[in-house]
Amino acid sequence: MKKLLLILLALTFAVSAAACAGDPGKKPAQSSGAVTSGGGTSEDDPYKNIPADLRFDGEDFVVGMQSGTQYEFYIEEDSEDAISSALYKRNQTVENRFGITIKPQYSAEGTDLYTHTNELIRNIMSGEKAYDLISAKVVASGGLVLNNCLYDWTEMKYNDGLRGSAWIDSINDELQIQDHIFTAVGQTCISALRWTYAIMFNRTQADNRQITENVFNAIDSGDWTIDYFNSLVAGIYEDIDDVNGRSEYDFYGFNAEALTNLDTFQFAFDIPMIVKDKDEILSLAFGTEKTVDAIDKVIRLYWNNPGTFICDDTAVGTEGRNFVEGRSIFAIMTLDTCFTGLRDMNDHYAVLPFPKYDADQKEYLTGMMDNYSIMGIPTDAANPDMSSAVAEALNIEAERIMYPVWYDESLSTKFQRDEYTVKYLDLLIAGRKADMGTLFQESLGRIAMLFRDTVRTKQNGFQSSWDGNKDALNASLKEIIDTYIKNTGANS
Repeated sequence: MKKLLLILLALTFAVSAAACAGDPGKKPAQSSGAVTSGGGTSEDDPYKNIPADLRFDGEDFVVGMQSGTQYEFYIEEDSEDAISSALYKRNQTVENRFGITIKPQYSAEGTDLYTHTNELIRNIMSGEKAYDLISAKVVASGGLVLNNCLYDWTEMKYNDGLRGSAWIDSINDELQIQDHIFTAVGQTCISALRWTYAIMFNRTQADNRQITENVFNAIDSGDWTIDYFNSLVAGIYEDIDDVNGRSEYDFYGFNAEALTNLDTFQFAFDIPMIVKDKDEILSLAFGTEKTVDAIDKVIRLYWNNPGTFICDDTAVGTEGRNFVEGRSIFAIMTLDTCFTGLRDMNDHYAVLPFPKYDADQKEYLTGMMDNYSIMGIPTDAANPDMSSAVAEALNIEAERIMYPVWYDESLSTKFQRDEYTVKYLDLLIAGRKADMGTLFQESLGRIAMLFRDTVRTKQNGFQSSWDGNKDALNASLKEIIDTYIKNTGANS
């Protein structure tokens, strides 16, 4: 299994929830081998596919990205902050190895999800050779593939088919068709970890109600299911604000918003949008009885459970504040919140995996908010071999330099508050899921949001809606597959 760069970045609750909605494996072990000049070890040198004397002296290496994701690629100068300094040192190591200068080229953020990728597409298709590497949100990146703007990573000279631990294979496996992949996720893509969804657990309030042991036992036994969670939450409500009726200031079993975190349940319940058979042939897989039943269960949790408070769309962030202030036992949040509001939380908390669909489900699974970053090499890149080598090195050094700072100095320290948290955090990360439907969701009738949109109606009309649209979706999927395979000729 691939090693994980367990990196979380601090953002506010409101930003986490309002934005768009991994690698199965264990925590990376510290190497006991001698460090080589390339940053690997004598036992397993990650630079084995890159010649030691490969240089691009004097070249600028331009990364086309959004300013909101510069934490993945660029910082102007060193800093006393350990995390910022690690990013700077990563870049210095790569720059010195190849004799290059890494430079960002930011596109307008815009209010439209596609502003950035549309600008990338225009530049690449016009042959401006503006970028050596691009970064974009996965949910908005399908157009880069369909417009033949990116090289096939598996054919690049120095990336070894994305087989090294510098790449997150559980995500990349889902973004490729017949061994071809144009948008890849590496250890540089910190957002894929930052935006992982979790169930946050108020240990102090749970201890007061004597349910902590039951929760941990359910997780350990494999009985932590949506039905169990629904029943547990239903028994937890107190009117504590002296106001008649239920309000956001009462005490609840469960707090959430009804936007991007709803997308996570389809991943947590192992309900794929698109599946591949043994011959790598894709087909739609969403329209099943299991999907319909899963939506029923989530509707019950969100809208028909007396122990649940769902904040209004205009007050996203309320669920985070309520949890931090000790007015709920469970809440859905992304992991980055562990470094903001939860860091200063008075109550003791833990990070839990999402409940399973049923006890027969083998693993605990989760999803990521759908704006995590992908990397791509533009088809008009001035020197694709340089792009290939530098991208590989950026990921290798992100794993080598940034991981120890984030995990050992930051993450582990934060979670010393609860002996169970690291155990369940590893379980959560090991079960992260991705889906081709997220990459091409705009071309597939917003397929990545169908689960969410149905739950938000508070009525389960999924099957009739699916039946009415599946023929058109199948036709769109065929066009995507045909274009995807046709584009594999770009590298030659």
